[in-house]
Amino acid sequence: EFDYNLYYNPNLTIANVRAGQWSWSSWQARGKDVHSIYADPRFVNPEKNEFSLQPDSPAFSLGFQPIDLSTVGPRLTKK
Repeated sequence: EFDYNLYYNPNLTIANVRAGQWSWSSWQARGKDVHSIYADPRFVNPEKNEFSLQPDSPAFSLGFQPIDLSTVGPRLTKK
């Protein structure tokens, strides 16, 4: 099941998006990704690997909750 997703490719317009053999609108008409959207996610600065979202990101309208990255990944332990 596909739904509540945010899709985006900066090299494609919505008119050129394909889901298998179907156009985006045909894909959704088939009941797939009905609540999903195709839009720029509005990353802060992807060119510098800053992938947090700007406050106006459409991801938030889908219910996305930011992940607190301050506790993720390897850490140096203090002795």
